[in-house]
Amino acid sequence: MFPSRLDRLEQIVLGLAERQSNTQQQLDSLTKNVNRVLARSAILDDVS
Repeated sequence: MFPSRLDRLEQIVLGLAERQSNTQQQLDSLTKNVNRVLARSAILDDVS
């Protein structure tokens, strides 16, 4: 038996929510890395 359209839509929405959560985690990680690099750059600029 095929899933109902409502069940299929629910699966799609849940999949999108999971992808959005993963994307947010990647963005948070990227932001931390960028901030760390910029802080190191600022320190090196002050040294030279």
